[in-house]
Amino acid sequence: MEEIGTLVDERYHIIDFIDRGSTSHVYLCVDQVTSMKLVLKLTEKEHPLSAQLSNEAKQLMSIDHPRIPTLYDFGEWKDRLYAVQEFRSGTSLEPWVRDGMDFSMMRKVWVGLAEVLCYLHDTEVRLVHRDIKPSNILIDHNGGITLLDFGISAPIGNTDVPPLGSKAFVAPEQYRRNLPVHPSADMYSAGALIFHMIVKDFPQRSNDINAERLYNAGVSVKGISLLKRMLALDPGQRPCAIEVYQELIDLP
Repeated sequence: MEEIGTLVDERYHIIDFIDRGSTSHVYLCVDQVTSMKLVLKLTEKEHPLSAQLSNEAKQLMSIDHPRIPTLYDFGEWKDRLYAVQEFRSGTSLEPWVRDGMDFSMMRKVWVGLAEVLCYLHDTEVRLVHRDIKPSNILIDHNGGITLLDFGISAPIGNTDVPPLGSKAFVAPEQYRRNLPVHPSADMYSAGALIFHMIVKDFPQRSNDINAERLYNAGVSVKGISLLKRMLALDPGQRPCAIEVYQELIDLP
């Protein structure tokens, strides 16, 4: 872990510690050239998962979306890899879920997530995030979201990817090797996230979603139907991001 005041690569002055992830230490820094406050991620080159930081940088280079932080720099410093990204204000979705959110705020989060997945899946980007979960979503006080951590993301159709993902939210097929990466995996994870936000629990790996529990929590019949389809065990039965976005907009 670097000390506050460290100057990385003669340019990025660390002013605060933000978080420690599975592969990186994350800091707030100031760019000595532009005076901008930025996010700096540092990982040991010898770390067994250091390739995730390189992969994230590679994927972010081709992305331009208001709900995804911009990548400004990537390089090596001493025995570390570093990535420099746009700083976004807000907090992780995790405490919002824990403390409770009203339905209108939750819906803003869901629509925002569906919007960014439309961009990733259905434009020339053609990328699957593969790690949608509360800690990878930054939320502001208005319910606006930023999707973070593209470390295990992969292009649609790629088969050379590790079977990784967060157990509570990952699509079942994502743990199987040599399967082509498909957007339906993100739709399952988004469904698991929505379910978790509503009932503060995790969906069982079953096609038998407890509709009564969702209905009692205030979810409409249309909303329950959508959630069941998103959490279908068969990837082919899940709706695409555009369908989900449109149905969420139309929910009563």
